[in-house]
Amino acid sequence: MINKPYDPFDPYWHSTPINRRIKCAEVLVYPKIPIQKILKIFCHSKEQCSKVSEIMPDNISMPIEINENLYFKKFL
Repeated sequence: MINKPYDPFDPYWHSTPINRRIKCAEVLVYPKIPIQKILKIFCHSKEQCSKVSEIMPDNISMPIEINENLYFKKFL
């Protein structure tokens, strides 16, 4: 489910609320995850990557990549 690309016409995505919730699952760790333990940051767009890069501490070097398949796309 997590690796399946989002398709608004696929009935599997809409068959139960759990399907979309799995895709949107977040990792919540109490009280925090040290930034040194994060291997990579994925963003939806080039603009989002730029914003993340701007707020990264100077002493942290981490890959920041675009991967649109990890995000839901708006259906118009």
